[in-house]
Amino acid sequence: MKDPTILRIQSKRDAKERIGESFWSTFAAGALYIMPVFALTMMTMLLPLVMKEYPLWLDGVLYLADLFIVAPVAYGFGMYCVARARSVSVPFYMVFEPLGSVKGYARALGVSLSIALRLLPITAVRLLMIYTVPVESAIYLIVDLLIGFGSVLETVLHLAMTASYNIIMDDPSIGSWKSVKQASELYTGYIFSLFAFVFSFFGWMILAVLSMG
Repeated sequence: MKDPTILRIQSKRDAKERIGESFWSTFAAGALYIMPVFALTMMTMLLPLVMKEYPLWLDGVLYLADLFIVAPVAYGFGMYCVARARSVSVPFYMVFEPLGSVKGYARALGVSLSIALRLLPITAVRLLMIYTVPVESAIYLIVDLLIGFGSVLETVLHLAMTASYNIIMDDPSIGSWKSVKQASELYTGYIFSLFAFVFSFFGWMILAVLSMG
């Protein structure tokens, strides 16, 4: 099988041209998507700074907000980009489409939960290191590097599993878990190649951090 990362690069080139043809619509869709993401990111960053005591349960609340609000909007934006990349004309407010119907919300939530469950072991280990290893520990630097690596690994695997958007677009009747499973299988043996692909955007990552997205 041809390396799906190569296929992603080729399709990205074509998608960029097609999405560029509807730049302002895509810009509006991106703006709708980024609003809840920005709000949640700011809360995640600022709350630990302004609160004297930052309880663990608050992380749980923010995670649930990400799962039940941001994730469906991210799914809507992902489906919008897939449609535009395939030259299918869709309105920019399609980003909020999963929030407009029980069926759409269930599908978006199903995909998000499927991805979250597959990433759960990595997430659990990363959080365990964050909350159990004190800053003054002699091994904290090593643990900090492992935490960073875990975050990058989560991002890469999450990216691979968002290929489920394309699978769902091809077969709307497919189940959420099955679509994510097929997306994961597509990248079996090519994770390091996907790592390299993700880090090819390192400059954009720095710009995103400086501009808060």
